[in-house]
Amino acid sequence: MGPKGIFRKARKEKRNVLTVSEALEVIKKYEIPVAEYKLVKKVEDAIEFANKIGYPVVLKVVSPQLIHKIDVGGVFLDIESKSELQEAFRQAENNLRKIPNVSIHGFLVQKMISDGVEMIIGGKHDQQFGPFILTGMGGVLVEVYEDLSIRFPPITKEDALEMLKELKGYKILKGYRGRPLADLDELSGIIVKLGELMLKEKAIREIDVNPVIVLHKGASAVDARIVLEG
Repeated sequence: MGPKGIFRKARKEKRNVLTVSEALEVIKKYEIPVAEYKLVKKVEDAIEFANKIGYPVVLKVVSPQLIHKIDVGGVFLDIESKSELQEAFRQAENNLRKIPNVSIHGFLVQKMISDGVEMIIGGKHDQQFGPFILTGMGGVLVEVYEDLSIRFPPITKEDALEMLKELKGYKILKGYRGRPLADLDELSGIIVKLGELMLKEKAIREIDVNPVIVLHKGASAVDARIVLEG
């Protein structure tokens, strides 16, 4: 299903916030690399997929109502075995029973990516100025540092690299204190692609791809949130 089909499905269900699995599907259509994942309903399917991609994995609750999944016990990181995955699945189901009026679309099993630099890449449609793109240090740090750079698309790779150089956290990407140099070419390419997405998909009010985990070679989005207009 393409982005417009995903948007129609959400609107038919009277919601303007996509689930994480829907949001990841949208950005994949624009060739933004995403850590391998699968939406499952049953623990048996979760185990089968984890065996296929290899441990460690991440388990996430998929619900349009849950924006901060970690805060409600809906995210389990660094799961290293079948028994740990079974226990995480059980805990997630127990945690969800404590939350009223939440619709659950399933559980996302995803390849665990670690040791990279976490970045945020986002976009928003402003009523006065049109779409803009932002980037900064990601994960939980985005709310701590408030270190962001903004541009209006279309964006070239050179524009994207300039955005990164404007960040206080740029020295981390450049290999601060013995860290490996992050793949700036791949990261800047993702920024360019998100600019293309925001120009084309006018139904999107705002998007956050957070975090994008940038390694010495390559980068992968592991979570995303999309809010539709209207």
